[in-house]
Amino acid sequence: EDGETSHRQHDPHGAFVDGHCATIEAAYREHLLSPDDAFLKQVWPGLKKAVDWMIQKYDADLDGVPGGPQWNTYDTAMSGSNTFVGSQYLSALAAAGKMAEVMGDRESCNRWKAVLEAGMKNQDEKLWGGEYYIQVPDREKPDRDYNNGCLADQLVGAGEGTGGRVTTAPMPRGRQPSASNAG
Repeated sequence: EDGETSHRQHDPHGAFVDGHCATIEAAYREHLLSPDDAFLKQVWPGLKKAVDWMIQKYDADLDGVPGGPQWNTYDTAMSGSNTFVGSQYLSALAAAGKMAEVMGDRESCNRWKAVLEAGMKNQDEKLWGGEYYIQVPDREKPDRDYNNGCLADQLVGAGEGTGGRVTTAPMPRGRQPSASNAG
């Protein structure tokens, strides 16, 4: 009802953020594969709630950098800012913006694109470690964090954002993560 997606566990921690982002991205993929806009029109009300829920839950300050505890499909939570969740978040925002354009929802489109653009800038400034993207954990409430390591799943959002036909690459073009710099 509020836009949160369900998942395979029924623990009190809520949605798995990477799965939530993937659901938004998958809706865009299905729309692109559809012969018309019927599918998108059918899912749009719930999809719009899902995007707004995601922003409110993980990025209430609208800087484009998710924070706080981020339960994910590794069945654990990470804390703070990271490109594992961050790249998927930006990709989901890019996909949502494209769908909002199709639906003629200018207000949502502009709002989501503003967060996307802020996130592309802010994630790069905050998380680029000189060779690869790192995590900046929440020092007050640490979780299963990888700190200054490099998590290969930072490539997921970049892959969805480029190979997934979302035309706005979610990471700055000069610093696209690659398999050669992911651990």
